[in-house]
Amino acid sequence: MGLRKIIIYLICFSIFSACTPYTKKLWNKSSQYKENIDSFMVSEDGKILVVIGETYHYIFDLNAEFKAILLSEYRPKLKPVFYGFQVDETNGVSGTVSLSYVTDNKHVIDRLKRDGFKRDGSWRAVKRFVYSGKLIGNRYVSDKRINKKIQFSTAYTVRVKETPTISDYVEKILKTPVTVLADGVIVIFGTVTLVAVGTMCAMKNGCR
Repeated sequence: MGLRKIIIYLICFSIFSACTPYTKKLWNKSSQYKENIDSFMVSEDGKILVVIGETYHYIFDLNAEFKAILLSEYRPKLKPVFYGFQVDETNGVSGTVSLSYVTDNKHVIDRLKRDGFKRDGSWRAVKRFVYSGKLIGNRYVSDKRINKKIQFSTAYTVRVKETPTISDYVEKILKTPVTVLADGVIVIFGTVTLVAVGTMCAMKNGCR
């Protein structure tokens, strides 16, 4: 092998060696985007939670404990905060929701405690109770026409961590199964009615 070929080979090898760690790091690194959350809805049977975002809708299956909370009489006064959303390459999404309720009513407090709420010790002036739970579900592309028909409360921003996806996966993100009927009723999967829950918190760490 001539000297010139050896030099070219060494240069190519050096470039490949230098690029490989960078490429590996690039694909292992997660990206983030900001999602404006406008509404928080639940199915009438308490089994499905829908988080309405400007770009995507996040749909989660709920466990029995969550179901009891979201079907309770105090549901309209719950204030949710969502955080820690992570989306994988198949558009599976996980995250956490924190539900808060402020009251000094003993009967309501007893019910909150039975349902898993705990007193927020940082709130001394008022009695604030918080429940936090993990969420697992799927991400769907929102429908702008549907978003406009839903009565939104004050929106706030959530950071979503996203695993870099291959283009094939991106193209396979399904459109939201949420629809609005002619009479204004909001449904999911064609027949399951959705109802709004509580008031959205404008702050990531809780409502003040």
